[in-house]
Amino acid sequence: MGVVLGVAGTRIADRVRARRLVDDPEPGEPDERRRIAPVLKGAVGVVLFVGALGGILYGCSEYLGNQGKILKAYFRLVGRGDAIGACALLDGNARTKLMLLERAASCEDAVTTLHASLTPEQRDKLVNDDPFINGVETAGDHKELEVTSANPLNIAYMTVIDQGDRELIHDWR
Repeated sequence: MGVVLGVAGTRIADRVRARRLVDDPEPGEPDERRRIAPVLKGAVGVVLFVGALGGILYGCSEYLGNQGKILKAYFRLVGRGDAIGACALLDGNARTKLMLLERAASCEDAVTTLHASLTPEQRDKLVNDDPFINGVETAGDHKELEVTSANPLNIAYMTVIDQGDRELIHDWR
């Protein structure tokens, strides 16, 4: 059997053995790479997990935010005092409820009365803040939004009905 020589004229087996001596720690010495590798793997795992969780949470909040567009629009219109615009977002049931609550002859008068009853700070909050939607329950053409942020209208739940090409507010509590 012949000996295989490398480029430098040394046996390949001797070069491999020499490499091991350089790369491997002396007996009894801890190998830094062996201690760092699990920590590095754990750190990479945590980063990936947090990134995935962040993506999921962002997707959920984006979905819930889109479900509450009509609520946000209603709050902004009431805060601005736009009675015609606010009433356009209400179905017959919600218009009647608002008229009864505000003791008004029309929906527009009810929104005007509601707007006038708010302080400037409350109006600003309705116009500028985005209410936080915590959950959506859907049943047929109705969906109920759960509002977890405080708002000047004290609405915790809003029922929205699908009217073909658009949504209308049906009820709130």
